[in-house]
Amino acid sequence: WQTSSDSVFFGVRLIESGKLIGTSGLNGYGSAHHMATTHIEISQAHRGQGFGFEAMQLVIAFGFRELSLHRIALSVASYNEGAIHLYEKLGFKHEGTAREALQRDGQFYDSYSYGLLKQEWDNSCGEFNDS
Repeated sequence: WQTSSDSVFFGVRLIESGKLIGTSGLNGYGSAHHMATTHIEISQAHRGQGFGFEAMQLVIAFGFRELSLHRIALSVASYNEGAIHLYEKLGFKHEGTAREALQRDGQFYDSYSYGLLKQEWDNSCGEFNDS
């Protein structure tokens, strides 16, 4: 969808209609450390239907295969249980907690850090990695 010198952003579209239902991407991959951060946003009406999982599989594969990344990281708010479940299903490991780092509606929440290493992805992604 869009790229810059160290970031790539993708649109998540429905195959049937081409309707844009979300975005995802990798940021900061230009570093000598071979790592990037990732994110995803799926419209409320399309959550829980597997679109985020499929999109993230593709973004992760792109990062490890095309960009030769060693590590992909992300952060997620502690209240976002759906995203936490998605990331853990994809193989991301909880690496740390920034306590009360986010404020929403007058309440403070923790921010969780997650990471995925290429070797972990190679070992766990099954048929998606066979190509």
